[in-house]
Amino acid sequence: MLFRSDADVPPGYSGYSIDLTANGSGGQVAIMVTNTSEADNNYQVTYDNAISNKFTVAFWAKGYQEGTWNPFVSKNGETAAWQFRMNPNQNDNPSFTIRGTAAGDDNWAHENNVLDDGNWHYYVGTYDSQVGYRTTYVDGKRQLVVTDDTGGYTPAPNDHLMLGGKDTSGFSSWFNGQLFDVRIYNYAISDGQVSVLENP
Repeated sequence: MLFRSDADVPPGYSGYSIDLTANGSGGQVAIMVTNTSEADNNYQVTYDNAISNKFTVAFWAKGYQEGTWNPFVSKNGETAAWQFRMNPNQNDNPSFTIRGTAAGDDNWAHENNVLDDGNWHYYVGTYDSQVGYRTTYVDGKRQLVVTDDTGGYTPAPNDHLMLGGKDTSGFSSWFNGQLFDVRIYNYAISDGQVSVLENP
């Protein structure tokens, strides 16, 4: 089933969001980004070795499935690389999961976020192995900083970058909601840059 575009976007923005709700039936809709797996023609290392020591993932999302680990954005994220998802073991708080670094894999926001309220929310995860910081933001507010996260993550060149699901030698874990303005940078943005990106 194909995803749809939708004129429902965050307040103050224009354009279209990606609707991954499978036309209301729930289920198995995600976007696989081409050239992000070694299995693709013209594979590029952009989302593997090129960002394994520092990067940012930022996006708007509306909705999620309570009690699941289904990611918004991912590059594997189970055995290698990373994913940004909700942590059902921690009251469905956002978790910026990175595999193979010095810190624990799952570092989640500890505040009482109410995120399945029918509104758009802005999520950012930054990682810089040189200074050892992994930071999670929700709606422009810094929620968690891990300060001993060094060493770089384990890349996942065999799997695709995914929007609304994950590729771990096969596609799974579908996000049933909407995404808007997904961005990945090859550096860790600052608090001030998070605010700039969030506001139209």
